[in-house]
Amino acid sequence: MNDMKVIVETYPNSRISEIAGMIINGVDEGRTLKGGKFDMNSIWKYRSETTSDSDSITKQTFINSRDIEHLSVMVYDPDSINENQLLFEVAKFNFTTYLVRNFNISIKPDRGMHRMIIDGFQNFDEALQYTRALRRHQNIMSLLKNSDLLVISRKNLDLIGPSLSYEDYKRYYTKHFAPLKISTFNLLTEPTEIITNDKVDTKQPTVEDVDRILDDDIFIGIPKSSGVNNKIDKNKKDVKSTTSSTKEKEKEVTNNIDDEYYDLEGF
Repeated sequence: MNDMKVIVETYPNSRISEIAGMIINGVDEGRTLKGGKFDMNSIWKYRSETTSDSDSITKQTFINSRDIEHLSVMVYDPDSINENQLLFEVAKFNFTTYLVRNFNISIKPDRGMHRMIIDGFQNFDEALQYTRALRRHQNIMSLLKNSDLLVISRKNLDLIGPSLSYEDYKRYYTKHFAPLKISTFNLLTEPTEIITNDKVDTKQPTVEDVDRILDDDIFIGIPKSSGVNNKIDKNKKDVKSTTSSTKEKEKEVTNNIDDEYYDLEGF
């Protein structure tokens, strides 16, 4: 035990120091050392708060909110697997299976173990559908021997370690989440955000618009004798003449339609 304490004090950032600290905490809790093997059961049951007062441990509880951000989490011993290969397989699975979704992958240390966290899920149903698909992937599951996959919200994940354990969450999940019926629709084929183009203005310019454009400040300072203003005035007259002619034709067509309607009224 003294040697373990020296490791913790001398190499506080080492992964071995994390394991040594867990052994020290276990002995302080009254557990008996039975060998040199450090198994996953110790990780699942581990809490960093070691006290005989059970109320202080359970005062923080998980939440069973379904419609908040959830994660798919793998917890494993990094020395027992090819972590780079696992990262490659998961990234390949995401890219080839979910074309319209952008999932993030991060790896974080966890008391001597590692967490691979996949996020980008809007709720519990999406995360569960993803994790079930991941379990059917043979290459990935062959790498995750002696490990497990969790579907957990970010808020609940933050509670594991400080006051609650993975084992606590598994019991909570079995009671509150396992009985839920999730959507049968493939939720991960829909993008999280749909981007649409701005509405195009199809309004046609009026005579007043043309007047305003032609009288714009860009023509200020041009002498009338230059002939430019004469051309502008002529263009304005042409536009007004064309517009007036068009309106007359529309009125004539409308009158013709009205005449035909009255002729047919006798039927």
